Amino acid sequence: MTDGQSIDSGANGIILPSPTGNLVRKKMRRHALGNSIETQMRLHQLSQSILRDENNYTTLRAPYLAPPQQMAGGGGPPEYWMERIDTSHPLWLGDHDSVNCYSTNLIQDVTNELRRYWLAMWERGVVPWDFELYVQPDNSVVLLDFDKYAEMVNGSLTFARGINISLRDFFVHPSFPPEFGAQVGNPFRTNSID
Repeated sequence: MTDGQSIDSGANGIILPSPTGNLVRKKMRRHALGNSIETQMRLHQLSQSILRDENNYTTLRAPYLAPPQQMAGGGGPPEYWMERIDTSHPLWLGDHDSVNCYSTNLIQDVTNELRRYWLAMWERGVVPWDFELYVQPDNSVVLLDFDKYAEMVNGSLTFARGINISLRDFFVHPSFPPEFGAQVGNPFRTNSID
């Protein structure tokens, strides 16, 4: 792979190699929906500060985020650098076939830690949604994709640009295990949900 060729690509961003093999660069597409790269980086940092061994997270983690001084400038589209992750083993907790590829203990550990993480983010005014989980060779599970997280602003749930979802269907997503809304206390249960 030559420098500049994408490693992975999604609807809103592209992952490119960096000069060092253990880091990748995440760039936004020109007309991407979702959170800005700056917001994604802030949410990534917050996630990294929560998903730590000293907070009793032993399975779920966020990728290492390179410090700003390690990131190259250049005036191009916004980007940030993070640890290169093995994405060959996705884990979709809402997909029975995906879950059956892994041990029951791993699924239980990830589900419990995801619940604690989701509640910790909620307490900080951030609402994780549409993230991805990848099982690593060491059996840790990396949480990626902060582009569609919502935030509480002045008591209202505010989604990223271009993202609209019914709160009734919020937890009906393959990122979440069945009954996850109940596991986190049904935070959206109100009389005004459409």
